[in-house]
Amino acid sequence: MKVVILVPRRRDNEWRDKLWAFCRQRWVEHHDPMPIYEGHHEMGPFNRSAAVNAASELADRDGRWDVALIIDSDTISDSKAVQAAIEYAVRTGGLAVAHDQRHMMSQHATIAILDGYVGSWKRNRMVRRTYTDSVSCAVAVARQTWDLVGGFDERFVGWGFEDTGFHIACETMTGIPIHNVPGECFHLWHPLSPEASKDAITYELNRSLKRRYEAVRWNKERLQRLLGTSDEQAVGTIPRILHRTVPEVTSSQVEGWWQRFEELHPDWDLRTYREPIDPIDWPMTGDLFARCQNGAQKAGLIRLEAIFTHGGVYVDSDVEPYRPLDSLLQCKAFAAWEDEKVVPDAVMGAIAEHPAWLELIGRAREAIEGGQDAWASGPGGTTELLPGREDVLLLPPGAFYPAHYLEKARLGQSGAKPWVFMEHKWHHSWGTPAQHAANQRRQRVRQEPEPEPEKPNLRIALCMPWNNPEDRWRRDAHEWCVRWWKLSDLPIFEGVGDSRSAMCNDAAKWAGNADVLIFVDADTWVPHAQIYEAARVAHETGRMTHAFTTYTRLSSSLTRQTQKRHVEKVSAVQLAKTNRRHRSHVSGANAVPLALWQRLGGYDERFTEWGHEDRAFDLAAGCLGGGINRVEGPALHWYHPPVDGKLMRPTMDDPATQLVIRYAQAAGRVPDAGRALIHAVHRVPTDAQPDVEAMLAILREDGGPLASAISYPAGAVSPREASLGPL
Repeated sequence: MKVVILVPRRRDNEWRDKLWAFCRQRWVEHHDPMPIYEGHHEMGPFNRSAAVNAASELADRDGRWDVALIIDSDTISDSKAVQAAIEYAVRTGGLAVAHDQRHMMSQHATIAILDGYVGSWKRNRMVRRTYTDSVSCAVAVARQTWDLVGGFDERFVGWGFEDTGFHIACETMTGIPIHNVPGECFHLWHPLSPEASKDAITYELNRSLKRRYEAVRWNKERLQRLLGTSDEQAVGTIPRILHRTVPEVTSSQVEGWWQRFEELHPDWDLRTYREPIDPIDWPMTGDLFARCQNGAQKAGLIRLEAIFTHGGVYVDSDVEPYRPLDSLLQCKAFAAWEDEKVVPDAVMGAIAEHPAWLELIGRAREAIEGGQDAWASGPGGTTELLPGREDVLLLPPGAFYPAHYLEKARLGQSGAKPWVFMEHKWHHSWGTPAQHAANQRRQRVRQEPEPEPEKPNLRIALCMPWNNPEDRWRRDAHEWCVRWWKLSDLPIFEGVGDSRSAMCNDAAKWAGNADVLIFVDADTWVPHAQIYEAARVAHETGRMTHAFTTYTRLSSSLTRQTQKRHVEKVSAVQLAKTNRRHRSHVSGANAVPLALWQRLGGYDERFTEWGHEDRAFDLAAGCLGGGINRVEGPALHWYHPPVDGKLMRPTMDDPATQLVIRYAQAAGRVPDAGRALIHAVHRVPTDAQPDVEAMLAILREDGGPLASAISYPAGAVSPREASLGPL
C-alpha cells in the first residue's frame, strides 16, 4: 500500500519558506518512509485546490498512490494521530482529520520554535486560539474516495473554504461523516496573505461556492451536478436552480405561479429571497441596497449576483409557467427578446460565474452609484450587453414574453402554444403612477372589462355559525370572511349555540323566510359568482347545492400572508392551486332552498361534538331533495389550529359515528355498517336505494331536527347580524 504526503505550496522567500523547511524536517523525521510531494501554484491568487491536485498528479508519476495525507506547509501533527487517521481512511473509506485540536501559535512562539525552543508549545500564551472543528491541515483520504469526488474543487480561488467543499463532497459521496482522530495539530504563525482578507472578492466568491456545497450536502445527485460529474452535467450546463426575489407579502396569484413552477420542475432547487433581505448575504451588491430607488432595483441586483454566484435560472414573481425549462439548460446562458429592441431581465439563466453576468453586475453598480433608475441598472444593461454574445442564447419573444407590455389584453391566450415556456405578466412594480398611466394610454389592444357576476333576483341569506372563540387564528379568519361576504351585497346572519348544528339552526332562524339559505363557515370562502350560481341552481332544482367542486385547506404561512391583503385583491382560483384540493367535501358553502330546509327541519343537534353533522345533513338533503348539486369552482379554508374535541379518528362505537351510519344507510349509501364512514364521506354510489321514510323516521326521533319545530318569523332581523363597519 502506497501512502503519500501531499503539500500545497507557493514560494515566498520569506516566512512560508522558513516554516516549510522547519516543518518538512519534522515530517520526515517522524513519518518516514512516507514520501512527500509538493504541489506548486505560482500564478495569480494562490489556489490551494490546484496545488493539492498538482501534488497528487506528481505522486502518481511514481506509481498510483493508495492513501494520501494532505497537510499544510505550516503545520505539525502528532504522529500517532496521523497513523490512526490513515488506518481509519483505509478501513472505512471516510475522510479522517488527524487531530481534534488545532492550536494557532502566536508570533513570539513561532519565532522561539524556529530558534530551537524545546519546551512545551502550550505554555506562556504561546497558543493564541484552539479550534476543535478542524477539517484541514492534516487530512487522510483513501484513493477510491479521492476519485469519487475528483480531488479538490479548483473553482475555489484564493483563500478559504476549499477544505469545506472537499469534506462535504467526501461525506456525501461515501455517506460517511468526517472523523476527527483524538490528537493535536500546531499551526505556526505567519503574516496573512492579501487574498486571506475577508474583503477580497475571491473570499466572497469562495464563500458563495461553499454555500452551494452546503445546500447539497448528503444529496449525492445534486452534489454530482455541482461537481459536474453526473451524466447530464456536460460542460456549460446550467444548474437546476430556480431563483426569485419577492417582497415580504405576496399575492395568492404569485404564490400559485410559484407552486406551478415546483410542479413543473420536481428535481430542481427552488430558492426564494424574501424581504427583509440582509445585504451581508450579498457581498457583491449588498452595499448598494440602501441606495436603490425601489424594491425592483434591489431585486435586479440580487438576480444578477444569484446567477453569477450559483448559476441557474431567475424568474420574476409576475411570471406564469407553462412548460419545464430543462431543454434550455444545455447552453451556457439564455435570455429572450421582448421585441426587436429590448432584452428584459425578467427571465434569464446562466452557468455560475458567467462573464456576461459579471459585466452586468459592474454596469448595475455604476448605474446605481450614478443615481440612475431600475431600467438603467436592469433591462437597460441586459439590452446593451447580451445581444451579439456567442455565449448567450437569445430566444424570440414568444418564449417568455408572448404578450407585449403594450398588448396586455392578450395575456393568458398563449399557454397552449408549444414554444411558450412561460408568460411575463408585466406588473411593472417599479413604475411610477405616471408611467403606469402612460402605458395604459399606449395599449395597442383594448380589453373589455369582465362583467360583474350577476346576482339572481332571489332573497338570499348567508348563515354563519360562530361562537366567538379565544383563538386568534379563528377570529382573524372570521373577520376576513365577513368582510369578503359583505362585498357580495348579501345579508349575513350569525348563529350561536353549543354545537355547529345549533349555530346553523340559530342563524337560519334569524334569516327568516329567505328563498335560499347559504350556510358558510366562518373560516371558509368562495368567489361571489359561485354563491350566486349555487343559489340560483338550488332554487330552480329544489336541491341542496354545494357552491364549489374543490376544497383547499391553506397553510398557516399562506393564511397569514394572504389575510394581510385587501379582500378585493385576493384570487381564490390562484390560491386553490397552492395546496392539496379535496373534491368530496360537504360543508363550507352550501345553498339550501327554503322548502328543503323546512322539510329537513334543520341540522341534527344530536351531533354535539366536532364532525359528522355536515355529512348527516348532506345525506339527508340528498335523500329528501332527490340529489345534490355542485357549482364548479374552488372553496378556500383558512388555517387554524384543530378545534378542541375534534374527532381526529372517530371510532365505530362513538354515538356520533353510529348516528351518521344510520343516516348513510337511509340514504342508500352504505351496504353494510362497517363501510359507513367511507361512503358517507366520499358519497360512493351503491346498489341500495334511498329510503325516504327511514330518513324521515331518523329526523323525527327524540332530539332530531323534526322533533321540535323551528320558527321562521317573516322579515325577522337578527340582533347578531354580522357587522364590522364600513370597508
